[in-house]
Amino acid sequence: MDEYSEVQKDSLISLEEKTEIGICVRNIDLFEIYKYALLNNKKVIITSDMYLPINVIEKILSNNGIDVYEDIFLSSDYKLTKSSGNLFKKIKSIYSNSSILHIGDNRKADNYSAKINGIHAINIKKNNNKLSYSSKKDNLILSQFINNRLFINNNYFYNFGYECLGPLLFSYSVWLNKQLSSDCIENAFFLARDGKIMKQAFNIMYGNKYNNKYIYASRRGYIVPSLNNYDGIRDMLSNFFLEKHFNLDELIGKAGISKSDINNKYNNIDFEHNYNSIDEIMSDDNISSFLNYLYIVITNNSLKEEKLLKNYLKNKGFKGKIGIIDIGWFGHMQNALVKIFGNNIHGYYMGVKSKTPYNNLEMKGFLFDSGLNLNNEKFVRTFVGIFELLFTNLDGSFIHLYKKDNRIYPKFKNNKYSQQKLSNTIILAQKAALDFVKDYRDSYLYKFNNISMEESFSRIRRFGSTPSKKDIKEFSTIHEKSSYVLSEVNLKSKIFYLFHPKCFVNDLNHSWYGGALYNFTKIKLPYYKLYFLFKKLSK
Repeated sequence: MDEYSEVQKDSLISLEEKTEIGICVRNIDLFEIYKYALLNNKKVIITSDMYLPINVIEKILSNNGIDVYEDIFLSSDYKLTKSSGNLFKKIKSIYSNSSILHIGDNRKADNYSAKINGIHAINIKKNNNKLSYSSKKDNLILSQFINNRLFINNNYFYNFGYECLGPLLFSYSVWLNKQLSSDCIENAFFLARDGKIMKQAFNIMYGNKYNNKYIYASRRGYIVPSLNNYDGIRDMLSNFFLEKHFNLDELIGKAGISKSDINNKYNNIDFEHNYNSIDEIMSDDNISSFLNYLYIVITNNSLKEEKLLKNYLKNKGFKGKIGIIDIGWFGHMQNALVKIFGNNIHGYYMGVKSKTPYNNLEMKGFLFDSGLNLNNEKFVRTFVGIFELLFTNLDGSFIHLYKKDNRIYPKFKNNKYSQQKLSNTIILAQKAALDFVKDYRDSYLYKFNNISMEESFSRIRRFGSTPSKKDIKEFSTIHEKSSYVLSEVNLKSKIFYLFHPKCFVNDLNHSWYGGALYNFTKIKLPYYKLYFLFKKLSK
């Protein structure tokens, strides 16, 4: 240290003390023992082999809610150490008439040295790892930050949300703020339903910046009002979100109308006949006149819904340079809004898939973006149902707007998850994630240890690609889908698939791939790698 001046040395000491005060957190398991001791009227003495001065230690203790104690014995203050036993002798001499129990994590200094000096001692684990999804490859500072704030016996979903979803929401919020700022966005809108938790995280970080609001949204709720902006039935159908195989019944449902809206003279049409492409349905001479009629019916309904949507969004301040925020994937809702309101709309998503048909739109993805970070897109694809579930909320899916007594109201589908199940599971995980966002924002670490996109995704990626038995058990109880696909992780029996092999492939395509196969075979393998191979061979 001779190369440093006294002023420099004092500056470095001050910086270290400030850093220690900023980053030190209490051991939450030991803190419970501390509270128990106070509750039972025990005198609490704090002792440590510590070089920092007593005023710094007192500040650290106070910051962590440890304000009530009898005395502090520091090696820096008494020039004695626990490891030598001399600091214990000092304590013993002052409290000679007391029965003393010392609790610490160093076997020699806290256990052996205390006992040979007549003090009872309990040795606790030095590194009590409560992490389930972090690895040595992750940022150690962040992993320790998370570990220091989890209880061993916490609810599974709380710990999961804090460790996996929290860092993702935090890092996404930082990224989103930078994008909104660089693109000079005036008004930002978080789209229902996935956008709710994203808005809550962003508001913790940045408040009401960019006049951000939460608005009703769904593919159906935005696409149907936009359909009148297409020229002809082919152009309209080409912008539907259709499955590989579809029929007229499904088509008119996606167009926002029902059979009751159709003239009775078309009752003889087979609405259940399956088509494989837009070209096929357009070349069917038997329904050509019906399609032209259908275009008029769809357009008239679309105009009505468009008027309501414009009024609703106008009242929300949908103007200027607009940013919309959602979980993402293809950009269907953004495309619909652009058709209605024009091009001054930018989209910011967790991810934009490489096969998006809307490369002309102003879209950006955090985890993956139209071919960038393709591995992240592949990983999300293997557990996309579970990933989306983590962003859901108690509202039903938005269908459309309607007017009653000169007021505009939203109409919702019933939520397929019970409120009780969501409240006890996913909503709890979301609460924990928001707790993480707040804790990390308020921590000294935030100033110099930013969470990268890769770091924020690593834990949730491990969960999704290589789940444990515990993960499968907990999530299998809440994510019930249709009767055809029982759930994300519960496939049908082996005997059933022996006679229906195509069903196995179909069910697997709609499942949490790693979780479903692990649960099905009871053998833990890198199933996400098999998924990539399966997709490659099935092309």
